Amino acid sequence: MFYKEVTSRNPSKRILDPLTTVKLLNDANLVSLYDQFLREFENTGVPNNNLLKQLGEQLKSDALIQGVVQNFSQQDARYGGNAAKTSATLRYVIISTTTGDILWESSCAASKSSVTTLGKTPPLFDVLEKAQKQIITSVPKL
Repeated sequence: MFYKEVTSRNPSKRILDPLTTVKLLNDANLVSLYDQFLREFENTGVPNNNLLKQLGEQLKSDALIQGVVQNFSQQDARYGGNAAKTSATLRYVIISTTTGDILWESSCAASKSSVTTLGKTPPLFDVLEKAQKQIITSVPKL
């Protein structure tokens, strides 16, 4: 859903789909480098420009789009108590591979509860889809 919205709002840009990107990362032996970038960025909030430049050069890309699920929780239903609930925050960021600048960022917290205290815990996919529907309304024209 997110990829479809980014490409439709930016028809003149070359935007690689996630599967192609994964293949390129594997073919260029960049998975470890990308993993290191993601861990550092998630922990510090500061993009490592050196790693970004290497990734950008190898992928022939001016920017990376990264999505991450944060604050995921599921609560089982309790008879006579709470209904089952799933919640999560979905965050997307577009980062320049040349400057390390964050070009765009959006996040949305979403949750879904079962109708009764006997219901099953709602699937994470449903919660993430709900968050994505909110986020895609702000996808930029690049």
